[in-house]
Amino acid sequence: MLTKEEELNNYFEDYDINDEKTKDFIKYKFMIEENGHKEQKNIEEENMENETEILDKKIENEKKRFWEKYKDGFETVDTLISFVSLSNQKKEAFEKTLEIFDGKIKKIILLCTQQSASKLETFNFKGIELIKDVIENPDDFNTISYEIRRKVENGDIDPDKIIIDTTLGFKMVSLAFYKLSTEMNIKSVNWKQVQFINKDKSGRDFIVPGSDFINVIENPKLENYKLYKDINKAVENMNFEAAAYLYNSINNNSTYK
Repeated sequence: MLTKEEELNNYFEDYDINDEKTKDFIKYKFMIEENGHKEQKNIEEENMENETEILDKKIENEKKRFWEKYKDGFETVDTLISFVSLSNQKKEAFEKTLEIFDGKIKKIILLCTQQSASKLETFNFKGIELIKDVIENPDDFNTISYEIRRKVENGDIDPDKIIIDTTLGFKMVSLAFYKLSTEMNIKSVNWKQVQFINKDKSGRDFIVPGSDFINVIENPKLENYKLYKDINKAVENMNFEAAAYLYNSINNNSTYK
């Protein structure tokens, strides 16, 4: 059987955690058992690097990785659509995404509930135009979908310039985001974090600091039989303009190459 030290070292390797202070933070959380007794390794939580600083460092690394991989697909983005969560996070998902785009975002559409809206009062949007939409019923899929689309269309926003962060939100909000992304061929991303499967010294699960990864979500190809029949019919009738319009609506052209 592996010792806790060996277990954690394997974990660090699996999740590519190389920062020594992050490793020390995790080890402190678990009060590593060595030589038959629990040892704090002389690490006091209050003297360690702040979790926010660890997160900042990881986001900086993620920004570099993101732009190296997707530099040709996101250069026109200037509008972010996201949701303000009720959960207690060091940074909201939309904050991390703003840092990834580093000054490129000029407008942000944020959905929130009455409870989560207050969290926006402490955030400095630094000249970014904020469009806030308070959702009365987060389970009303049709209303949420309508409101998001209305804001995009009324704002005359080019879908090629939009990024949707689908990380956090009620189930119906996430579905509405996915529907909008698919139907309008809008780029979308989400953040994932690693939650350690064991318990910390207080008996609770905890999110590993600095384990944030940003993912690009591919829009699916919408295999709609009726649309293909309509395309074939338009081609047979030599109505190429209609055929092109229908084909483009299927979202077969991915921007994430």
